[in-house]
Amino acid sequence: MFPAVSDLWVSKLKKADVPCVSSWILNDSTGVVEVTNKLNLLRSEVDKASPLLLQSFDFSTLYTKIDIMDLKARMRVLINKVFNWMLKLHCLRF
Repeated sequence: MFPAVSDLWVSKLKKADVPCVSSWILNDSTGVVEVTNKLNLLRSEVDKASPLLLQSFDFSTLYTKIDIMDLKARMRVLINKVFNWMLKLHCLRF
């Protein structure tokens, strides 16, 4: 499902005329270099003159007190949006 969420993210940003080459969500540290390189390509020459500050967070321990029912409800909404978007995208191709 992650590729669909990533594609949805990119699609929504492009519709808003925001430069985007990929989602900022990564499964692990192996994708950091690739995403960073892609993001650097989007920086203007003026922006490149200033250092780029990056931060990363380990979400496995960051939110240990989340209300599980609230999380499930929000995930249900996200999953429905992704599936509806994929269905709409699939129907437009035919």
